[in-house]
Amino acid sequence: MYLGLDLSTQQLKGIVLDTKTLDPVAQCHVDFEDDLPQFKTEKGVFHSTSVAGEINAPVAMWGAAVDLLLERLAKEITLGDITFVSGSCQQHGSVYLNSSYKEGLASLDKHKDMTSAVSSLLALPVSPNWQDASTEKECAQFEAAVGGPEKLAEITGSRAHTRFTGPQILKVKERNPKVYAATSRVQLISNFLASLFAGKPCPFDLADACGMNLWDIQTGQWCPKLTHLITDESHSVESLLGPVETDPKALLGPISPYFVSKGFSPSCQVAQFTGDNPGTMLALPLQANDVIVSLGTSTTALVVTNKYMPDPGYHVFNHPMEGYMGMLCYCNGGLAREKISDKLGGWDDFNKAAETTDTVSKDNVYVGIYFPLREILPRAGPFERRFIYNKKTEKLSEVPSPEESQNTEQNTNSWPPNMDAAAIIQSQALSIKMRLQRMMHGDIGKVYFVGGASVNTAICSGMSAILQPTKGAWRCGLEMANACAIGSAHHAWLCDPNKSGQVKVHEEEVKYKQVDVDELLKAFKLAENACTDI
Repeated sequence: MYLGLDLSTQQLKGIVLDTKTLDPVAQCHVDFEDDLPQFKTEKGVFHSTSVAGEINAPVAMWGAAVDLLLERLAKEITLGDITFVSGSCQQHGSVYLNSSYKEGLASLDKHKDMTSAVSSLLALPVSPNWQDASTEKECAQFEAAVGGPEKLAEITGSRAHTRFTGPQILKVKERNPKVYAATSRVQLISNFLASLFAGKPCPFDLADACGMNLWDIQTGQWCPKLTHLITDESHSVESLLGPVETDPKALLGPISPYFVSKGFSPSCQVAQFTGDNPGTMLALPLQANDVIVSLGTSTTALVVTNKYMPDPGYHVFNHPMEGYMGMLCYCNGGLAREKISDKLGGWDDFNKAAETTDTVSKDNVYVGIYFPLREILPRAGPFERRFIYNKKTEKLSEVPSPEESQNTEQNTNSWPPNMDAAAIIQSQALSIKMRLQRMMHGDIGKVYFVGGASVNTAICSGMSAILQPTKGAWRCGLEMANACAIGSAHHAWLCDPNKSGQVKVHEEEVKYKQVDVDELLKAFKLAENACTDI
């Protein structure tokens, strides 16, 4: 059997697939806030009261979660029947290990539990979370080191982002020199968790290393101009970071004796662990130009592409198997839609309005920008702004919200109360489409909707109408709410030299009506330009 793990911000999930059929035979999860209250996190993290924008997670909590997850899995299956293990982890987060990490990883079984075992390895008890926004200063240093955001994106696939690992390591080096001095190795969360399971230091996964602002994607090496920022005389690149494994099917070795003591077979093999977004790519049988739209708290679009087309406006990583993957990540996803739903009286009213309201009339095009949180793509907000584009004059006018407007029904230049539902769905899809056009060659093939909001027909239909997939739009079954864990289990299967069976997808076609996408894109580009920070 194949075990796939998903270490996300709020939970650790595990799913076990049958060796022959790849059907799920067991799955369970650990919720950090509810199941591990002793760590006193809020939705899995700590929000700093002293450093603006700083968000961390306690690393030992993940060790406790591993123990509890395996305890729960052992009630459903025999752990000794698991032959391969892989995992997907929240991206960008860094783990700072002390000088005894090699010996500590090799002797995890000396500890009574994984909480104490993990604690003994750490130079810093917390890991910066992907929501952290405290490294603007360090991001500026990264971009300056290579000549600006465009050049950094050309080298690493992304401009500097506050959540990315390189700026976070630089922050520790400059602001917390005692911790930096005590640090012998920095790992991503993915190869840290892999190291626990393998009982030895494991290399970075290639796809996940691309989320650090340190890896030169075209040369396949650490970029010296960037690693110079995070190293010093006592911390070389080789010692501080270590290698990157470029073979996605390479096995890390047999499972640690600690896990054998928990019931695993000594012959169980550990495959590489990757990031959550690369892991999601492995959950579905994607072809070039196919797109996954993940509708969660954030909205994320992932695309398979054969060509490296970097741009400061999005991310490009090495694909976890071959080629490249493009990624668009928006802070304002599910929560922004929920806010509009609440204004309209609930999801039934939201869905009805979305399905019956036209945003393009004979004379006008209605577009809205909904950023209740500060957005990173583009860098703008927080705000909600609404615009009407006149097709005849080709001019854009900003209008007040229905709550701010007086005599809405009589004013032809006002924003209709029910317009927000369709407008927010289209706004999110238009941003995705506009940016995908820059990173792809050709049209979108298939679109797969995954995540919690993929059960909402109105949202999937509205987005599909904008994205215009040439091979259809599909929403995946409820099991794809666990797409990262499933992708990890698929990765474990792909690493099995004796594998059989094939990936199964339970999908439902999404029907949608035709809309005037060209006019909407024209209006949306003007609206976004009016909202974006200079």
